[in-house]
Amino acid sequence: MSIEQTATTRRVTRPRLLITQVLAELSRFATAQEITDILRERGTRIGTATAYRNVQMMASQGELDVIHVNGEALYRECSDQHHHHHIVCHECGGDHRNRDSRT
Repeated sequence: MSIEQTATTRRVTRPRLLITQVLAELSRFATAQEITDILRERGTRIGTATAYRNVQMMASQGELDVIHVNGEALYRECSDQHHHHHIVCHECGGDHRNRDSRT
């Protein structure tokens, strides 16, 4: 395996799988704390710091979309790899994808 391949290889860990599963089930953006709470309700032991570290890493690697609302980061799994924006409802937390046709 080359250095380039090693740098782009993502290690699949249990917390990442659990976080991915929760986000795939949600139809909205969620905070790391919300994700942690959902996993704990299901009886899964995951630390808050672990959830925060993983969602930040997943977002930086392009696996999750992240938006900042009122100083808080919210995450969502998004399968659209094209440049786009999310318009988020402040009442229900739902979002609508808006492709930027200029890019």
